[in-house]
Amino acid sequence: MATLVAAYTISYLEVTLVSGAGREQGVPEFWDPTRLGAWAANLFAIAVFVPIFEESLCRGLGFALFEPLGAQVAVLVTAVAFTLAHGVIVDIPVILATGIGLGYMRASTGRIYPCIALHGFFNGFGLVVAALVARG
Repeated sequence: MATLVAAYTISYLEVTLVSGAGREQGVPEFWDPTRLGAWAANLFAIAVFVPIFEESLCRGLGFALFEPLGAQVAVLVTAVAFTLAHGVIVDIPVILATGIGLGYMRASTGRIYPCIALHGFFNGFGLVVAALVARG
């Protein structure tokens, strides 16, 4: 829960301080109901497929490779790799905070499934809220 609060707080501050910058998962500033099918497909990809892939790669394979160096090293290395893989400079703070939180979740639970669930919720909730705000 703390990971979600921190990530959304950082994201809100980014939007406030750096308005107009291209965000990784930005949505149009208007709602086009004729594109609902495309939006739903995008939501599925971002909230289901992407978390499974990214968590399997970072908190699965990556964490397992670096865990022999210590859990903190594994958390930090996978969080930085996760952040750099997204390639969006303006989103570095929120992606890094999320990656660190997911890494600590992986270290404390020993599993990637909670990370996939949290990552999916984070992405899906953000996209739904962005679409609702665009409608208003």
